[in-house]
Amino acid sequence: MADAWATVGDIKDDQLPNAADFLGGITDHDAYLTQKIEEATDEAKSYLMRFHHFFASWTATTVPRKLRAAIVTIAIHYVTSRVTKVALTTQEKTTWERNYDRVISWLKDLQKGAADLDVEWPMASDDTSGHRMVVGGPSAPVVR
Repeated sequence: MADAWATVGDIKDDQLPNAADFLGGITDHDAYLTQKIEEATDEAKSYLMRFHHFFASWTATTVPRKLRAAIVTIAIHYVTSRVTKVALTTQEKTTWERNYDRVISWLKDLQKGAADLDVEWPMASDDTSGHRMVVGGPSAPVVR
């Protein structure tokens, strides 16, 4: 598997400091969270496959900030929905579920070309270092 686009620290420190509350019965919390981050990365990549050559070398430190945040949101949804699957007590969506829905909608828009992800050109040289690539649109990415 390629590098995940987020870290355990992104989940535990910033977004879900009480992650342990959702991980009852799991002995290795970091390994479990890493697995969920990898699954979230794979899900995001599935929406962006036509651009796979642009992100093949991205890591958690080089992925665009907005996409990294999306991975964290997806992973948190995976972690928090584990508990709700065990004890469905309400039909109302949680904040994490609403955030997940929002991120998936954004990824679908990227996939269709209805949203842009402004990223550094991956093969930039000194001659092209000022250029940017917009992921989106019905054809190949546009270089500006």
